[in-house]
Amino acid sequence: MISSKIFSRLIFAVLLILYGVLFTQTISFVTVDLGRHLKNGEIFFSDFSIPKTNLYSYTYPDYPFINHHWGSGIIFYLVQKAVGFIGLSIFYTLISLSAFWFFFQTARRLGNTGIAAALSMLALPLILTRSEIRPEGFSYLLTGFFFWLLWQWRDGRVHRKWLFLLPALIAIWVNLHIYFFLGLALVGIFLFEEIWFWFWQKENRVAILSQIKFLALIFGLCLFAALLNPFGVKGVLYPLQIFQNYNYMVVENQSVSFIENLFLYPAGVYIRLLIGALFLSWLVVFWKKSTFYPGHFLLSVGFAVLSWFAIRNFSIFAYLAIPIAALNFRPFFKKESQTINEQYTWFASLIVLLVTLILIQPSFWEGMQRKVGIGLSKNVWGAGEFIQKHQIRGPFFNDYDIGSYLVYYLYPRERVFAENRPEAYPAAFWDEYRSIQVNPELWRKAVQKYNFQAILVYRGNLSDGTQDFLIRMIDDPLWAPVYVDDFSILFARRGGLNQSIIKSSEIPRSWFEITGSR
Repeated sequence: MISSKIFSRLIFAVLLILYGVLFTQTISFVTVDLGRHLKNGEIFFSDFSIPKTNLYSYTYPDYPFINHHWGSGIIFYLVQKAVGFIGLSIFYTLISLSAFWFFFQTARRLGNTGIAAALSMLALPLILTRSEIRPEGFSYLLTGFFFWLLWQWRDGRVHRKWLFLLPALIAIWVNLHIYFFLGLALVGIFLFEEIWFWFWQKENRVAILSQIKFLALIFGLCLFAALLNPFGVKGVLYPLQIFQNYNYMVVENQSVSFIENLFLYPAGVYIRLLIGALFLSWLVVFWKKSTFYPGHFLLSVGFAVLSWFAIRNFSIFAYLAIPIAALNFRPFFKKESQTINEQYTWFASLIVLLVTLILIQPSFWEGMQRKVGIGLSKNVWGAGEFIQKHQIRGPFFNDYDIGSYLVYYLYPRERVFAENRPEAYPAAFWDEYRSIQVNPELWRKAVQKYNFQAILVYRGNLSDGTQDFLIRMIDDPLWAPVYVDDFSILFARRGGLNQSIIKSSEIPRSWFEITGSR
């Protein structure tokens, strides 16, 4: 008979492999923010400065912004310089798997291995929606660690002195990603719950009061530690202010219903399943009259709402739902399976659950499967290397999606028109950006105003009239297409600074008609 301990490790190993394979995805370098993060790291080590203005753009180079993820850029840069993009892919997968480990282990302790595994399977599709290399990966890892350590302390598994790690980690986290406030929130939630228990319980009130005082100290230290960032109080308050100057519709900030009205969104069904499972777990708490954790309830409701109204919150909601739901379902299950039949039943149930998830939306998993790999996506570097090889000169006009890619290949020789940080530009700029793509007359005026010499656009951009804009540029006698691949298209201005590349590399317009790319 397989012992419960061995069976628990077997289930976790299978989940870890499944998560690891699906997490390790090629880097679609053209449309992600990674290029800018790497450039931030390069600048830091070249002159030990942290960009505080929009220096990558020639349109508003002096526009101030809060660089809330500068520390992540340093880490990504060091890893990429040491082991390349392949190593960076592996590094980020390890970060993601470490985050999953903390949430899973907490769920296993609060419930049992079987329910933790089942909830992890339900959460997997949502976690995968944020598998690109981003600073938020550090937030997932640190949120998982905070949640795990606070529960270890609450259960008496670690001495309270270990909680002094939390302020130290906040001091690091505040410089890695804007979600640092989750660390403060978790400490605050556990403090709130201790106050709740002190108020309602008649026993152990002295011990609970001691816990309250200690957690209040830790919370105060965490607040102080959050101030240890280059922007001080402004950096701490920035999570509340980032959307005040955000005049651009980013897909990841839209609601599930909004996205589903635009196109088929396979992940929509999975957010409904997980919200339903979490809601059911709270019904179990009230039905079984289990211990009610008000902070965990607020966390559940809050992130269920946040994930529904902004799909960028899918992953953090899914991670948190695993241990919270496991705790709530605990009255229905033994701490660990005791018999071989129970163990096999759990394993069979997990297989059935995975197959069911795949059959519900096979297109989602097909998309994930196509991305599995390490390093840069095939040929994604083509346009950047072409620009560097032929020393294409600007000013460039570029679309929002491809901004960070151009920053990586151009800066400091050239700067970009726009890049994918809405908050780093005045709101009026994005009105101009949209209008010049859809209005030919305004485009002609913009060409004169900015003296564009080259255009680089992501071919898959479906927003802001970009596809119609590309068709007009192919037909515009002022512009010559000189490079095209699956990701991007590059135009040079006739009679401008790149005339030599037009002579050697111009793509005839008939090519676009033959290939159907027009």
